Amino acid sequence: MLKVLNQDQVRWMDQETIKREPISSIDLMERASRVFSGWFQKIYPNSQPVYVLAGTGNNGGDGLAVARHLIQAGYPVSVGIVWFQAPGSDDFRLNLERLERLHPPLVHMHQPDDWRAIEPGTIVVDALFGSGLNRPLQGLAEAVVQRLNSSGAEVVSIDLPSGLFADAHTKGTAVRASRCLSFAAPKKALLLPDSQAFCQAWDWLPIGWFPGLSDTLPAGDFWVETADLAASFPQRQRFGHKNLYGHVLVAGGRTGMRGAAWLAAEAALRAGAGLASCWLTNPGADHCPRTPEIMHPSDPSGLLSSAVVAAGPGMGKDHDAKKQLVLILTTSALPPILDADALNLLAAQPDLLKKLPPGSILTPHPGEFQRLFGATAHGFDRLERLRAAAVQLRSTIVLKGAHSVTATPEGHCYFNSSGNPGMATAGSGDVLTGVIAALRAQGLPAEKAAIAGVCWHGLAGDRAALARGQAGLLASDLIRELPVVRNLLRATSPNPQLG
Repeated sequence: MLKVLNQDQVRWMDQETIKREPISSIDLMERASRVFSGWFQKIYPNSQPVYVLAGTGNNGGDGLAVARHLIQAGYPVSVGIVWFQAPGSDDFRLNLERLERLHPPLVHMHQPDDWRAIEPGTIVVDALFGSGLNRPLQGLAEAVVQRLNSSGAEVVSIDLPSGLFADAHTKGTAVRASRCLSFAAPKKALLLPDSQAFCQAWDWLPIGWFPGLSDTLPAGDFWVETADLAASFPQRQRFGHKNLYGHVLVAGGRTGMRGAAWLAAEAALRAGAGLASCWLTNPGADHCPRTPEIMHPSDPSGLLSSAVVAAGPGMGKDHDAKKQLVLILTTSALPPILDADALNLLAAQPDLLKKLPPGSILTPHPGEFQRLFGATAHGFDRLERLRAAAVQLRSTIVLKGAHSVTATPEGHCYFNSSGNPGMATAGSGDVLTGVIAALRAQGLPAEKAAIAGVCWHGLAGDRAALARGQAGLLASDLIRELPVVRNLLRATSPNPQLG
């Protein structure tokens, strides 16, 4: 897993790389600019006009180096330099000298009226400010960014959209970019919903820091990638049997909401659980599942001592549901996985939250999280509230959404890299609940089951969207892709016994 570093740590990594490699700062800048230019060339053809908008600091130096590389790659490039501060950083000035030898069209802006209209179809490379910015834009900087945002041009930002704070809630104006390439590691701001207004899509690439440096740095936030999932799948034994792979008991599925429980139970089976049962909140004649492998025990109380219980999908919030949840919280042998109405019951009945066993897993969406733990001012505030709640409850909490984040009892947060907007559909969360429960049933600790389950669920959604498109994606489409994803990861794993 990759550490999500703050900007003080990023600066330290740059400085230590310069010192230990050794390499000059201008050569490290050259390395980063080549990474950006190579990434840019894979997205945009060299017939596309490019306008590099550069400040006078090191981010501007990156931009001038990028302009040079794109000119050499055949792009029609013009450059605008916004003189926030003269004479600019040392590396900025050196890159300006190198660029001027190629004689590109140059515009020098010292005041807002120096702004020139951007030709239609031009891609603007935003190199005004770097990720170390920690105060709102003012004066010339604010005016330039406002004009850029109102130009209608497609903007691609270097490292972070200018004006966006990497480690704190952004106040004031910031560039609204179509794309951004983050250097060396994802920036925390890009992982939170607040960034949606400033960056539609982003990627990150390494720039060649000195090996092993990040191992020495403390971190509370991590970026989870596919390779991390591949190492998390439980092994299947040659002489294994269904009881060895655990029993998942899904509690919920009241009348009119049966499908929620069935989706969770079927996902548990597809994710490798040996058995799955539904404990319906109010059993009736309409309880026949679409999947015959799912059992419906008439008396599920005995399973509370042996099964992993996933409670909440379609449970409802009436007296019967509360009675069911209390029984789970007080008698199940393993801490449960709680979703949907189980979380709403906890929020409505604070006394129930006190009964939550340590080691439980909660999977709220943002609305359920707010009902449980209160309103927050912005994404950074909510992240710290999430972290504190996981520590206080001694449980794992998955806050669902883009880059779903899993908080652990140790106070660590794990951001997910898989998934797509098509997964914002009815039943998707029920499928996730079943996947996590299956991994718990197969022996994974709560934290690993949640982190791996979120990543696996997202990859299944990505495959389903690739085959069917994002609009109209069904939760059942994800279930079909779960074993496919596992097989693909197994094929690339050095461990032939994997999953």
